Amino acid sequence: MKKIIFTAVALALSASSFADTKVILTGINGGAKEGSALALDIISDVSYKGFQFDIDVAGATNLDLSSCSSGLAKNLTVSCKKIAGEKVRLLVVDLNGLNVDMPAGKMQIGTIKYSGTPTLAVSNVEFADKAGEVLSSSVTSDVTGSK
Repeated sequence: MKKIIFTAVALALSASSFADTKVILTGINGGAKEGSALALDIISDVSYKGFQFDIDVAGATNLDLSSCSSGLAKNLTVSCKKIAGEKVRLLVVDLNGLNVDMPAGKMQIGTIKYSGTPTLAVSNVEFADKAGEVLSSSVTSDVTGSK
């Protein structure tokens, strides 16, 4: 009986990987003519297959999301769009079955250009493993730089 209980606990613990991830937003001032930009990066201690997060951009004007995923592999499926509540949602997955791993370490995602002085905060952060299971994660976000 003890062996069965131990096996069940071990399987339950192995079913959910633990990842320490950090979403980093770095403000870049391009000057009055160019406006500002926000560099998007992720640091993770494990590889993963997909992720999503929202960025609160309340107060931003002239949002340009055309380079939102410029640092990612072109064979990934990416959605980067403004959603309700003055937020931008970035969703990245491998829907093409190419078995693309996003590696542990620092990864440059892309940039968002904007005007104004937005409130910048990250929420709704999820990372998924190769089976599509959400990784339990300790997620922090940094907002550095800015105008």
